[in-house]
Amino acid sequence: MVASEIIHNFAKHKSVSHIFGITCSVILLLVQFHACTSIGSSQYEIGGCDPFGYARQARLFRQANHPLDGFNTDLQDKAYQHLKRWAQSTELNPKDWFQMVAPHCHHYRPSSNKLIIQYPFGTGWLMSLFPEEYERRWLAIGSLSIATTLGIFKLNREKSPLVQVFRTFNTLILINTIQIFWPRSDSLAPSILIAYISAEMALAYAKSPETKTRNLSILSTILGLLLGFSITIRPGNLFFWFAGFLAIGLIALSKPVPPRALIRTIGWGTLSLLPGTLANFYFNAVNTGSAFVTTYTPKDTRLTDNPEIILSNYSKLGNGDGLILLLICSGLVGITLIKLMGSGRLSKHNHACLKLSAIMFTGWGSLILLLLLSTAKIVFLPHYLACQVIFTSTLVCCSDVDKVNTTPLGQVSRHKALAQWSDHIRTMVMALSSIIIMLQTFSQSNITQPTDNPLVGIDRENSVIWAADIGSYFFYYYGLPTAKLLDANSESQNQAIEYLQREGINQYFIDEYKIPELVQLLKPGKRQLKKVGEFRQKSIYLLEP
Repeated sequence: MVASEIIHNFAKHKSVSHIFGITCSVILLLVQFHACTSIGSSQYEIGGCDPFGYARQARLFRQANHPLDGFNTDLQDKAYQHLKRWAQSTELNPKDWFQMVAPHCHHYRPSSNKLIIQYPFGTGWLMSLFPEEYERRWLAIGSLSIATTLGIFKLNREKSPLVQVFRTFNTLILINTIQIFWPRSDSLAPSILIAYISAEMALAYAKSPETKTRNLSILSTILGLLLGFSITIRPGNLFFWFAGFLAIGLIALSKPVPPRALIRTIGWGTLSLLPGTLANFYFNAVNTGSAFVTTYTPKDTRLTDNPEIILSNYSKLGNGDGLILLLICSGLVGITLIKLMGSGRLSKHNHACLKLSAIMFTGWGSLILLLLLSTAKIVFLPHYLACQVIFTSTLVCCSDVDKVNTTPLGQVSRHKALAQWSDHIRTMVMALSSIIIMLQTFSQSNITQPTDNPLVGIDRENSVIWAADIGSYFFYYYGLPTAKLLDANSESQNQAIEYLQREGINQYFIDEYKIPELVQLLKPGKRQLKKVGEFRQKSIYLLEP
């Protein structure tokens, strides 16, 4: 009881909330400026898997004559038609070669006879809204800055110094999480922003008066649209839908329970999920031939019952990205305990205590459930959990179910009215400062110039470049057809190379991971490779007829 008294009394000192608001806002602005400057000055190129897949999706939307044309991710170049014909004619099991016949982040799908991108379309569509040379960095900077602006806005409207401290902690880890993880995948920054906004919107249901049924309907519609769109960015964002369940639960725990508000929240929320969900179904149907079959490969979606793989996945949480997330969660555990201890003061308001418990349970329950599911997959990387950590952090740090001030506007004194105007001005100044930082960083972002094409005279329609990570670079910057020879067994590799030879297709091999040596080992003494160029100290060979 002593601890809860201390916590409650500290939270009541509203006289220091102005100082806390200004101090914390300035700290957040400085951290935002550093993070945005770091991202804006980065020299990340398009290559490898994730950056290439999202950048090509953005280009498809940018070049599409009609918005729906951008949903079709099939590789339609003439060179890829030869690889498709081989894929249709071979009797080898597709699981042994389906990723070999396409560049990174793409694979062959027999059900549609297409070479498709494995990721949903949402991230690429967002990137297409920005200039191509800045799209990756501006998406990260924009997501970070919008979240910071909203965090500062909410921080300065908060009257409890203790909650202000928690909100500052939440915004700080949000900024740093985007700054650290955005290069891993372009989908993370917008997903983290959606995680934050959806959690904040769910918390609004804890304080909304029962009389504002119409406002709750609007809030439910916006939340539903946001959650529906979230799954077009990352399938894992489905766990943000816990925000919707929490909203319904918080209304159900109101005293008395407002039936109309509950019905409207469920109705409008469910209906507004449809646009994003149907768009995702359409994307699946165009690329896989079925609305209910995801574009992801079985390797990325299949669960494992191998305990060694599961233990290996958990061990990844002990270092690197996983350790960062564990440290964040350790801080959140402390905040959770502080809030639950402080809720003892609210014991006479039983519904408020229940609401706080529901919020904490939703935050931690959704994160633990995603952790269990993710670590049971064959492919697991700790940054898969980053967005859900921010979702949990927002629910834990920003929850405040204490009773709001319901003093009628007519009874507010002139002195209090002036104080409120002062609060509004301070809040707007801080929020506008955050927006100015974003725009200023946009204007000073670097442009990464591509390396000169080492194969200028190549016949694009009758050539295939076998490569690995560099293949994505060649495709994106030079428009050359590439494929991943290493992503198949030796029988598939041999058969594909021989098929293209018979068809008269020029085959180039980039010396990544000893690909040229592999080609010669597959048919000792029967394949002659001629060096025709070099790219960043890696030789390029042409297979002679």
